[in-house]
Amino acid sequence: MLENLALRQQVVILKRKHPRPKLGPLDKLFWVVARRFWLRWKETLFLVLPETVARWHRAGFRLLRAMLCKVRKRVGCGTRISKQIRELIFRIVAENPTWVYLASTANF
Repeated sequence: MLENLALRQQVVILKRKHPRPKLGPLDKLFWVVARRFWLRWKETLFLVLPETVARWHRAGFRLLRAMLCKVRKRVGCGTRISKQIRELIFRIVAENPTWVYLASTANF
């Protein structure tokens, strides 16, 4: 059933009146979801390369991460560095005067 749906979706794209078929956002989303939940998705794909679908998937994760960072408004948009690690870094900096510049540019 999924194979039939995948082939129909590609036929719809080919029937569009462009000299070179363009995949829209919903078309790309279809293949990203198919890649995630269907093991034989590569066998029916003929419009684009499987690597292209993988690139769309990665781009979607980058976009999601960027949106989450904006919402959280945290510096570095990641987990905070624990107090013990910060203290260790500052102790190492104190013991190595040449590292002062690195410590002053880091966002702790």
